[in-house]
Amino acid sequence: MIRDDDIPLRNPSVEAHRVTDGAVLHDLERDQIFAVTALAREVWEHCDGNTPLRKIDHTISDRANVPSPTSPDGLRQVVSHLSDQDLLFIHSPDPVADGDTAVGRGERTDGPGATTLNVVFGAHRVNVKTTAPRLERAVRRLFHGLIDGETDAETIDVLTVEEAGDGVAVRSPQAHPAEARPLTAAVQRLKRTVLLRFMEARRDLIWLHAGAAARNGTAVLVAGPSGGGKSTTIAGLCRSGWTHVSDDLTPYDPDTGRVVPLPVTIAYRQSGEKQSLAEEPSGLPKTHVDLASGRLQDAPVRPAAVVFPTFEAGRPAGVEEQAAPEAAVSLVESCQNARRHRGEAVQELSRLAGRVPSFRLRHNGQTDIEALLTPVLG
Repeated sequence: MIRDDDIPLRNPSVEAHRVTDGAVLHDLERDQIFAVTALAREVWEHCDGNTPLRKIDHTISDRANVPSPTSPDGLRQVVSHLSDQDLLFIHSPDPVADGDTAVGRGERTDGPGATTLNVVFGAHRVNVKTTAPRLERAVRRLFHGLIDGETDAETIDVLTVEEAGDGVAVRSPQAHPAEARPLTAAVQRLKRTVLLRFMEARRDLIWLHAGAAARNGTAVLVAGPSGGGKSTTIAGLCRSGWTHVSDDLTPYDPDTGRVVPLPVTIAYRQSGEKQSLAEEPSGLPKTHVDLASGRLQDAPVRPAAVVFPTFEAGRPAGVEEQAAPEAAVSLVESCQNARRHRGEAVQELSRLAGRVPSFRLRHNGQTDIEALLTPVLG
């Protein structure tokens, strides 16, 4: 039952292509296409995750060139059809208790025991609702550098993190069953979901499995597969005075040649742990690096070097320069949306590898990474 207060949200995996007055909606994730009328296209375009159905109805009714629904039931029928096709999702906000007010930067109360945090990347945000103090603390720690309340960013998803039996579940408006997981695994799932939504919203960017740190107006990209020590390297640089740009996932803008800040909290494995660094990270203990807002990069920055760390226990630590073609291949292998950009990603990352020096960093868990990199990074 769809209500006037319900808030519809466009499926972030769907692209719209206007065809005369109507549109073709292409779901990239399912690789399916749908033909919709002019009215359905207009409704879909207004489903920004911030606007209730009542306001969408008023907005469409005021437009002379688009036929409006004959009744509120007509609008609900259009929304219901789009929802049935998973072209948009419906978020039903909980009733807000009397006296609830904004309680802090990037958050609001949604009734007893519930708080919504706005996780923002540029012009887009994901609203994360938490239902218990320990869950709020976990979300706030994870997205410390991305929580913002004073924003007009477009909502691209609404997620709820809630207690579920002995575990924690991450629930979305798609209404798929939410699997209960241990807290650490649930937080990792939340992180992946939020970052995936940002990737879907900014398909123009090249998303690299990499971290980045900045100093004196330029950045170093730290790329490579899981377990190599990307986060450990970023943490070491930030502890030495560098500013934090990103950890684990870095957006690269091919139009400007700059990396865009995405400062998810740095989390890395401490040296001396017996588990292999290549194991699934969600089950391993990690150290989180809490940085003040002044230590977070707030503007895109041009890369001046690329570092590919590898963890090799029992071998001496060291740094050696890597040939540009090999660095280009490694960067392409780290690209998370290469299919979207096709050959353009190879071209742009090859240009990057040819423009800046690249280095292999070998560390063993006891390495002073900043001391090793200082001579080559300047």
